[in-house]
Formats: sequence, C-alpha cells, structure tokens
Amino acid sequence: MLFLTTLIFPLLIHLGASCGSDEGLMKQKNFYRDQCKCREYVGSYAICYNFRCQNFPKYFQTSVKCFKISGSGIRDFLPGDFENLAHITKLHIENNIALKTIQPGTFKKLYKLATLSISFNPQLMSLNEDVFRGLYSLVSLQLSNNGFNEIKDFSTALKVSFMPMLTTIILTELHCSRVEEDDFAYLSGSKVRNIFFDGSQINYIHPDAFINLKGLRNLSVSDTLVEEPNVIEILQKIKKNKIPLMSLKLKLWGNKTRVPHQLFNVIGNTTITELILNENQFDIIEQDTFPKMLNINTLILEESKITDIKENALINFPNLKQLYLKENKMVGIPLGVSIRTLEVLDISRNTKPESSCFTFKFDNMASLKILDLSYNNIIRIYNRTLHGLPNLKKLNLFQTNILLISNNSFKELRSLEYLDLGDNDFPQISWVKNTFTGLIKLKYLSLEKCKIKFFPSNDIFENLVSLQTLNLRNNFLVEIPQDLMISMSKMKVLDLANNRLKPWQERLFINTAVENLIISRNPFTHLTKAMLQDIADLKVVDVSNNPFHCECDQLIQPIHSLTDERINHILSLLNQTNSFCISPETDNTIVEYYRSNLERCSRERIIKILRHTAPLLICGFLLLTISFVSYNYRSHIRYWIFLLKLSTLRRNQLNKKRDFIERRINYIYDAIVSYSNEDRNFVIRLVNMLESYDPFLKLSVYGRDFEIETNVSESVLKWAARSRKTLLVISNSYINSEWCAWEAAIAENHRLFLENERGECVNDSLVMIQLGSISGCSISPMMKYLMKTRILLQWEPEENKQNLFWEKLRNALRPRLNN
Repeated sequence: MLFLTTLIFPLLIHLGASCGSDEGLMKQKNFYRDQCKCREYVGSYAICYNFRCQNFPKYFQTSVKCFKISGSGIRDFLPGDFENLAHITKLHIENNIALKTIQPGTFKKLYKLATLSISFNPQLMSLNEDVFRGLYSLVSLQLSNNGFNEIKDFSTALKVSFMPMLTTIILTELHCSRVEEDDFAYLSGSKVRNIFFDGSQINYIHPDAFINLKGLRNLSVSDTLVEEPNVIEILQKIKKNKIPLMSLKLKLWGNKTRVPHQLFNVIGNTTITELILNENQFDIIEQDTFPKMLNINTLILEESKITDIKENALINFPNLKQLYLKENKMVGIPLGVSIRTLEVLDISRNTKPESSCFTFKFDNMASLKILDLSYNNIIRIYNRTLHGLPNLKKLNLFQTNILLISNNSFKELRSLEYLDLGDNDFPQISWVKNTFTGLIKLKYLSLEKCKIKFFPSNDIFENLVSLQTLNLRNNFLVEIPQDLMISMSKMKVLDLANNRLKPWQERLFINTAVENLIISRNPFTHLTKAMLQDIADLKVVDVSNNPFHCECDQLIQPIHSLTDERINHILSLLNQTNSFCISPETDNTIVEYYRSNLERCSRERIIKILRHTAPLLICGFLLLTISFVSYNYRSHIRYWIFLLKLSTLRRNQLNKKRDFIERRINYIYDAIVSYSNEDRNFVIRLVNMLESYDPFLKLSVYGRDFEIETNVSESVLKWAARSRKTLLVISNSYINSEWCAWEAAIAENHRLFLENERGECVNDSLVMIQLGSISGCSISPMMKYLMKTRILLQWEPEENKQNLFWEKLRNALRPRLNN
C-alpha cells in the first residue's frame, strides 16, 4: 500500500479546517437575530458569526451538512445548542475569542458528525473529560491553536468509548511544550491512524507516548522543536512495540547544512515506507546522503532547494516507486532520478519562464507510469523527446510554455491514459491529425487555457479512439463542430466552460456517448430547443453562471414544448448546479422560475396566439358568412345594388340647383297606390277624387294599370320607379297582410337612401293614408318608422272634414315648384 502524504495530508487538513470554499457559490440565505448573523451558502455550508453574538442561535436551521460558528462572542456552549443540527457531518468552532467552556452534552445528539474542529479559540483552556460523549461517528478531530498549556488539558476527553471511529487527530500549532507518556492513554485500543503536530511548540515527546496506539500509521512532527535524538527514541520504541508506522513527516525540520545520518539509519530499519522531507535544504543529493532504506517506496523532497541529484544518489532506495521533487531548482531531470523501479515522478515547478529550457531524458525509466513536468520551461517537444516511456499512463505538461509539438511526438506513448497540455499558447498550426498519433488508450485530454478559437480540422482527434473526457474550458471557442462529436464515439465528458459559445440551433449530441456536458460561464442568454433536446439525453449537465434571461419565450416555451418525461429530466439536471436568472426582478434559479411562471406564461402565450389569430379567424368567418349569404341571396343582392345605383342617381339630382319646376315627363304616374283588397271600395273613391278633379293626378293602381309578374320584387320595383310618389292606404287589414308589407317595403326602400348629411329626409315621395285606428302590436318596426317620418293623413268619416282631407292629399301628391 502506498501512503501518498501529498494527497492524504492536505485532504485531512481540508476536512478538519474547512467545509468548502465560497468560490462559485451563487445563492445564500441570511438570518439575523439577537446580534447573531447567520448565513447559508446553498449546497456548501452555513455559518453564524458576529462578536456581539453571545448565545448560540439555537433557532437557526439549515439543510446543509457543514456548519461553522466563527468570530462570535459566545462564552459557553451548552447542552441543546446543536439540537437543530443533528443532521450535520462537519462542525467548526473556530476563532471565537470569548469562548471559555464547552459543557458536557453539547455534542450528544450529533450522531452523524464525522469531522469536528475546535481551533483558534484563545481563551479555551481545557476540555471536560465527558465533552465528546456521543460522537460515535467522529472520524477526524482538530484541536489547533487553542489556550491549552498541556496535552492533558484536552487529552482526558479523548476516549475510545466516546469516539470509537476516530482515526485522525490534528494537533497543529499547539502551545504545549511536551507530550507526556500517558497523554494518549485513553486512546488505547482505538482506531487512530494519524497524528499531526505540525507547527506546534513541542520540544519533547516521551518515547512511550504512542505505544498505546497500535494502529498508528502516519506521524508528523514537522516544524516543531523536537530534536533528532528524541525522534530516534520515539522510532525505536515504535519499532519495539511493533507499531506498523508507515509515514513520517519531517517538513521544515531544520536540515540546512547537515544531513541527519543517524536518524536516516534508524528510519531505514523501521517499517516506514513514506518519508516526507519537504522544505529542508539539501542543495545537492549525493550518493552518501541516504543510507540503505529498503522499505521506503515514497520519498518526498519538495521545496528543498535541490539543484542536482547526482548519479546513483538514490541507489540506496532499491524499492523506490514514487519520487516528488516539486518546487526545487533543477533545470532538467537529473541523472540520479533514472531508477528502474520508479513509477511516479513529480518534478514540476523547477524552472521558470525566464530560465533556460528544461531538459530531460528517460533512460532506464521504463516502469514510469506517472510523470508531472508542469510549470517548467519546456518550449518544444520533438519526436524523440518522450522516448523510453512505454508504460507511462499519466503525463502533465500544464503551463510548460510549449510552442511546438512535432508530429508524432506522442506516438510511443501507447499506454498513456491521461494527458494535460493546458495553459500553453499553441499556434493554430499545431492542431493537425498527426498531433495525437499513437495515443490509442488515451482517456483524458486537457487543452484548457490554450487560447483555441477553432480547430482547423476536425480530424485532429480521430486517432483518440478511447478518449472519454475532453477538457476545453477557458478557451475562445464560439461553436462546437458537429464533426468533432462524431469523431470521438466513446467520449463521455465534454468540458467547454468559460468559452464564447453561442446557442446552437441544430442538435449536436445525436448518437454520441456524451453523458456529462459542462457549458458554464458562456454567454448563453437562453437555451434553444436543440440544446434542451441534447441535454435531455445526458446524465449530468452544468449550465451555471450563464447570463440567462428568464422570459416566457426564451425559457419556458422551449422547455414546455418537450414531453413531460424529458421536462422532468431536464429540470432535475438544471437543479443540480443552481443556474440563476440574471433578471433584476428575480434571483430565482431557472428551475424555480420555470415552476413558478409556467401557468402565467401559458396564459400569456394563449393570449398572444389569440391576439394574432383572432382577427384572422374573424375575417375568415366573415368571409365565409358573406360567401354563404351572397350565394343564397344573390337575387336580393342584385336588387340592393339596383337600389344603391338608384339612390346615387337621385342624390345627385337633389344636389342640383332647384331653379326649375319638377317635370312630370320624368314619370308616367304621379303616384303608385298600395292597398289591401279589403279597402278596395275606398281606393275606387280615392282614384275618382284624385283623377277627376284638379290637378287631375294620374295614379298607378294594381289590377287596372299593371299586373304582378313572375318576379314580385322586379315587378313592384318597375312600377314604383315609373311613379313620382308612393301612396299607402294603411288599415288593420293592410298591416296584417304580408304581401302589402312586402309591397310597401319595396316601394319605400328605394327612397330611404334619400337623406342629407345630417340624416334628415330630403324628399316627400312617400304619402300614407290611415283608415281608422290601427292595433300597435301589429305594426312592424319599419312601418312605425315610416308613419313617424313621412307624410301621414288621417281619413275622417265626418263629411264636413273630408273636403280638407282631399285638399291635403292633392297638395301632397301634386307636382310643385322647387325653391
């Protein structure tokens, strides 16, 4: 088993000191009460703070699993303070300058808590021996830089019965000067594997201090005052008690001008497999620097100002597999690194851009699997540069100032699975088909921050038949070539974050293996239907930090046009990354906006459709109605057209100067008589009185002067047109006669158009005689209108009034002069 402390230790520190970074957080919830300010960063952690906050805010609730109480004025933590936080897995009580006590029972309900940090609380002088009762799931405990003067101020609380799962104790920056023999006595039989004293003021550790920790695997006394003889005694006791210690960290341990040969000899005879000597000053590693160390398989010499490793300098490490030389001062791979057994070599950050070109050969390194050359000044990679690495699986060339990659430079790396070429300013001509020839097993390729605007040819990835992840983030790409997707049939992850992509209108991910698409931090203002259809086929998608305009047409309508199954899947994917609207009136995520505005947008869409289609529908309906009416009443329409022409002609006549006498020659008859047969006797007398006496009028009377032809309307209209006026004899029998009503309407309608601009009748061509009283309920609206607006004479049965009647009638019918 390889204990890579460069990976393990930072991870443990991260678990013990932080819940997560604020970077990238897009939404937070604030809460203020009793001087305590609490804030939740959604999906990350929650924190309560403020120096005026003197009591823990038990009322604050959060759904996140990491909680911090930091920078407060709380003096005491009491039982029940964390009752609302029983679900959390990480708790940080840090930087509380007034904190003095944590009472037993404070943590008793935190059954799920895995990481606890009580650090940087200067007035916290001790911990009660029962304070950790109930932390059955606790894995990592950090007690850094508090007010403890002795280890026993807190070690009596370190009991296996309270914390049976505890594996890591971080005691960095302690003010204690000694670690006594029984300080960890209560941890006998525990699962503790890791103890870190980094940066503490300890100058002595009792050799028997760790003999009860039978599972101890990793020990760090970096940057402490412990001296070489003390460490030797500790290691000898550990070996004697058969404790299988595997990693020893001596970072910043004071090796400046001399090499601790005696200590190295002791280490060589222990079970230690990983030796960490970071930030010591070795300058040059000679052949006699290290004694025989048969068990060491991992040697870490980072930031040690090494300029060279002489040939055979590491010959005493026959089983060395991992060598970390990060941030030294070498200008190339030294001869002493050429070790047949070496599998991992990290020699990153040695040369700077202004330095000479970093040189390297890989003779006798056929076992190398991981090579990190990042942040060196390499500039060029030729055909034979990477010769001799047939088993290499991972190669990191990030920010190596490469300006030239010759064709077939990687052709011998047929086992390579991971290649990072990020942050190199390659010219566009670098991207040709042969660039990646030979990389038939490559699964991960990073071209991040390479200032790529486009690929001159889409076949540059054609040889990457096993590629699963392509990282193109932080470039200048505007579009995703469709052929690019087709050429990489096995690609599952495509990272295009922070580019200049435009929304695509045609689908790109049809029949591809892509499952994870990252398109965050692009100038997308909306998601097209094609994009949504592509997203619906994915398992993971990140569209966060795009300037989305949450509007009905640009967001809800494209989503709503899909099937319910696809909509639910898309909303689930979008909800994972909390993609927010940039609209000033809302801070909702896309999903929240969709769900809260779907109904409103649906109504608005219907209204918008109706607003555009209603006029068309109305016009269509009217057109159909007009067509139907025109066909079925075509004869009547011809009649109305005739009336219109007639009225137009007469209106023109009325506008002429009235300086002439109406000429009778224009008409054959002075009036046409319309009557009911039941009033025939009165009509005979009427005709006699009007035609036999001055002014000798001529009347058109049905039966005497004309007969009804086949077309009733045409017949009546023809005889009415030959008569200057129309005379209606109105009685109850006339009103109840359908024929008379029709005859009256035809006779009069062609005269109704004769009105002036004020709607007033301009002629008296219709004259009516009323015989007796008439029932009002029988009179049609048309007849009522005519009786009110035209000349109406009442027949009087009394003889003395009849002369006046006939005089009025003759005056109404006689031709008269126009003024």
